[in-house]
Amino acid sequence: MRKLLVLFSVLLLVAGILEWICETRPKRSFGDVLREVVNTYPLAEYRDTAFGFTMPYPTFMSREDAKNDHFIGGARFSYWGNWVKITMECHVSKDRKELTTAQTARIIAARLRASKVKTGRNDFVIDGKMYDGEQAVEGYSYRRKYVRGRGVWYVCTLYYPVQYRNDLARLLRLVDSWTAHSSRNVPDENTIYGY
Repeated sequence: MRKLLVLFSVLLLVAGILEWICETRPKRSFGDVLREVVNTYPLAEYRDTAFGFTMPYPTFMSREDAKNDHFIGGARFSYWGNWVKITMECHVSKDRKELTTAQTARIIAARLRASKVKTGRNDFVIDGKMYDGEQAVEGYSYRRKYVRGRGVWYVCTLYYPVQYRNDLARLLRLVDSWTAHSSRNVPDENTIYGY
């Protein structure tokens, strides 16, 4: 009986030490985990055959059904985790050819309440707070790139929580460097998912 009591006491002591060790180990923040996922997951490539453009996206995002959306020729990929939603989408928009790239950028930036506009020769990038109608979506922003081609604007957008902006640097760079044309060394989604 005494041996059983000693064995039970030793097991209880070991369990207490293990519990203490587990609790004193620093816990990783969601931002650290998100940064690791964003930086390590491979990219796939969405290909729109109707309009002839592509968009790379990280494979941790899932494709959403976009049948009832306002845009044409495109797709939406999202990630939900820890009460956070991150979305990348691409689509096409009509090009008013009489307007220059800078004029189009000013009009769209005003309509979308962009706080930053960076204009190139045949493309532009806008950044701003996310809105749902007239109401700002608290804590969320977007980065959107427009690339002119074939009578349309190809559009790539990232919607993200401002709190994790630095952790999403790779996705922000993907939008900035997007050209709407096929990327090299990025397998398309059919190769990765087998459909």
